[in-house]
Amino acid sequence: MPSKAHGTAPAVVASESPRVKQVSSLREIVSEITSRRAPQTIAIGLICGLVTTVFSLSYAALLFSGGLSGSVDVGLGVMLVSSAVMAIVGALLTSYAPIYSQVRDIPLAYLALVAPGIGVAAGTAAVPTVVALVAVTTLLLGLSLFLVGYFRLGRVIRFIPFPVISGFLAGVAWLIVSGAFTILTGEPFTLASFAGFIALENVPEILTALAFVTATVVGRRWLPAGILMPLLVVVATLLFHAVIGFVEIDRAALVADGWLAELPARGSLWPPVDAAGIAAIDWALVLANWPTVVVIILVTMVALLLNVSGLEIEVRRDIDLDAELKTAGASNLLAGALGGAPGYQSLSMTVLSQRLGGGSRGTSFIAGLFLIGVLLFGSAAIGVVPLPVLAAIVLATGATLLYERLVLSYRTLPIGEYVIVLGIFLTTVALGFLTAVVFGVLAAMTLFVFEYSRAGVVKFEVSGRDFQSGAASSEHHRKLLREHGDAILIMRLQGFLFFGTANGLRRAIEARFRPAEGNPVRFVLLDFRRISGIDSAAVQSFVRLAETARDRAATVVLANVSNAAGRILVRGGLPIGPGSPVVLAETFEKGLSDCEHAIISEVDPDLAVRKPQPLGDQLRAFADAPAEIEKIAALMERLQVEPAATILEHGSAATEMFFIEAGTASVRLPTDGQYLTLATVGPGSIVGEIAFYLGSIRTAFVIAETPMVIWRFSRDALAELEADSPAAAARFHRGMAEVLADRLSATNRLVRFLAT
Repeated sequence: MPSKAHGTAPAVVASESPRVKQVSSLREIVSEITSRRAPQTIAIGLICGLVTTVFSLSYAALLFSGGLSGSVDVGLGVMLVSSAVMAIVGALLTSYAPIYSQVRDIPLAYLALVAPGIGVAAGTAAVPTVVALVAVTTLLLGLSLFLVGYFRLGRVIRFIPFPVISGFLAGVAWLIVSGAFTILTGEPFTLASFAGFIALENVPEILTALAFVTATVVGRRWLPAGILMPLLVVVATLLFHAVIGFVEIDRAALVADGWLAELPARGSLWPPVDAAGIAAIDWALVLANWPTVVVIILVTMVALLLNVSGLEIEVRRDIDLDAELKTAGASNLLAGALGGAPGYQSLSMTVLSQRLGGGSRGTSFIAGLFLIGVLLFGSAAIGVVPLPVLAAIVLATGATLLYERLVLSYRTLPIGEYVIVLGIFLTTVALGFLTAVVFGVLAAMTLFVFEYSRAGVVKFEVSGRDFQSGAASSEHHRKLLREHGDAILIMRLQGFLFFGTANGLRRAIEARFRPAEGNPVRFVLLDFRRISGIDSAAVQSFVRLAETARDRAATVVLANVSNAAGRILVRGGLPIGPGSPVVLAETFEKGLSDCEHAIISEVDPDLAVRKPQPLGDQLRAFADAPAEIEKIAALMERLQVEPAATILEHGSAATEMFFIEAGTASVRLPTDGQYLTLATVGPGSIVGEIAFYLGSIRTAFVIAETPMVIWRFSRDALAELEADSPAAAARFHRGMAEVLADRLSATNRLVRFLAT
């Protein structure tokens, strides 16, 4: 699908080695920053770097709070070195050029929970110990991400439903919007702080930000976003400093009023800890926080995959999740080695850079170089662009994304799915993104269970009246099954059996035990061949089904049950075997034939034991009077056939058909040098009649299984019957037509059923 990005996004060749990939990416970056698009790429890269720096400062304040607040400059160095590494390494290794990576708030929120405790416990070694914990977490996170990507486990995200991903996008939109408020106020934005945000002292900044947003909206009528946004930033910055110079307001006052960013005074922000600090690290405290590190790894991995999957929806194309995991892993390994904080691909910053008209390797690379400059030269490299302008850029992007996910999706999603989107968004607003992740996972599980339960596990359902086994060996046999076959319920199952699907299956079967109309079901045949698995909760539904079957004098036959599923059923307490209403059948065909045999044994015991069917009895369906029966019988030749003898040969000319008086034979189809048994025929059956009437060649073998007595009726005999006794011949043809029409009708019913 086409990408929304204005920058190029060349495809990654799977066979490229990492070194070849890096060289190719570097050439692409050089090409971008030396082309005619260089001013736009550089401008957007600087904007991304500025925004990243502002957020890095807020993350530093979050991590080094309370008793550690005097070391915010150390925290800023930790954040900047990590964001610089993420941006540059990401530009070289990412599988999708527009992706922008930076230090992230989710893992830092967890680290911020334990940092104050370390500050109290470590005493004078608090700062280097916190930095060590951050670096170790980053290293272990990098190793974990790389291994998950290397073993190609990122595909698990594909199982998260679209409304859950859309809800996370709405939550990310809120984080973007609240980030704009944070830039304006200098404090983390919450619903509780909203009243203070709109206080009178913030009105000038608010009006400035709104004026910039308005200029952006109006300006898009004449200029594309890629040109408009950098132009407005330059114009707004020059205008701001011109006004400040005219009224002679010093920088300290502007910083205090929230117009410009405040940065530490020292020039270089790296390394965050010197040699003496490294020697003072309390490694016991670092190791004691291993549970927090494990939680950070798991939550960060989910958040990364959600971000990349959300970006796939935003840009309408697939992204190699495993490649992005390895990219994030390599970035964190290098950042951790340099004392940096955890980070990964940023959906919000990627969307921001793309909607500004950037979104390329060059954009990320320029942002990374800018961050290195801030890292080395401190406050001298930043503080020029007014914070309300940066806030307006972020606010406009977040508001647009929020509109798309909460307003436009309402028109396209079913109400149930939209409720999930809204629920994740409201959870993000009220309780934070981490809680929204938990809510989203639970919503995904609930949605899956609900939808899968609705879909059910029954691939098709049919009665023994419309579907007979190959053991239905004669016309009379099939006729009886069509009359009494409603007592057999046949279900072929598919998918995974858990409580939701198994319970629905049980209820459907029990309803057939006591139907409002028609005959009750006495035999239930369940084919497990396409069942992929079964859990212990599903077994209880089968236990309850067995109890109901016993009460209704019914039998449940389970066919093609795997060894693993069989063990789960037995371990769960399902009674199987003699004296139980539940029995196992090795194959579906065997299970169905056993059910049919039980029905036939009740309505016609002689047929059940395959007693011989004299030719005269069979011909009553083809003649009106004994004389006609004798006439037809006289034209037939009685044959005795030994086991394994071929009665009909595949591919031979159809010059005769046979009536079976005694014994059984199998109908076989040759396939790849072997035989596939299609049916078993016995006393009362007719074989070879279709090809006989069509004048075509045989399409299958018929081979005797036991000693047989058969009657041969040739094409010459039929011609003689038609010449000597036209009335008898006509009656014979009508009888054969009824047999063939009955078979065709049964086949049509089955085809119509399978097609639904």
